[in-house]
Amino acid sequence: MIPSIGSSGPQGSRGASAADETAKAAPAKKLPARVPPAEPQDQVTLSPLARDLQILRAHANDGAAERAAKVSALKERVARGDYRVSTDDLAARIRDAWSA
Repeated sequence: MIPSIGSSGPQGSRGASAADETAKAAPAKKLPARVPPAEPQDQVTLSPLARDLQILRAHANDGAAERAAKVSALKERVARGDYRVSTDDLAARIRDAWSA
């Protein structure tokens, strides 16, 4: 510690340094508790195609119950012998499938 001008020793003529008196006069301020840094958040960015697939997958099961009911009804009709295929409709669908 550097003695102050006109002092007779390290404590000065008054017996205590000015810094010591200031420290005694003002109460020590408490520093706020240190907040730990926020942990980095993971982020996922979906491409437009991935978003479309996600939407399609969500809607894929929308009509599952209705389709299951139709299939069950058709199976019953086939088992009873009541199901008849229209030859005109069958021919039109075959033609459409081959012309596409």
